[in-house]
Amino acid sequence: MWSLFGLALRTAHALRLHNDEINEERSPFEREMRRRVWHNMRRLDIVVSLDRGTYPCLPVNTMVMLPLNIDDSQFDFHTEGPLKAQTGYTCVAMFLSLLDTVSNMTNYTFGVIGGKSSIP
Repeated sequence: MWSLFGLALRTAHALRLHNDEINEERSPFEREMRRRVWHNMRRLDIVVSLDRGTYPCLPVNTMVMLPLNIDDSQFDFHTEGPLKAQTGYTCVAMFLSLLDTVSNMTNYTFGVIGGKSSIP
């Protein structure tokens, strides 16, 4: 899994999923999907690093906005205009909660405070 994740991570970088600035010219659907894929990559990076006992490849802090708390059924490829996050439980709410938990575990495990490692 570790070597395949490295390949997936390089592919994500090649697609510039880590650069939210280029998303302005994309449709709302494509922007949201790119954010979801990128943040799934962040979560997998943390899980793989904890499994291998190594530091994550990606920085803890990211410039890519979190995915919106919105159900998949609320938008599609043809959606026009900005998407609006919902309140309460959606299909993405559990992922956002899991991402927050895993990020906190990484901060605790590797001593990362404020995006900078406290380990010399």
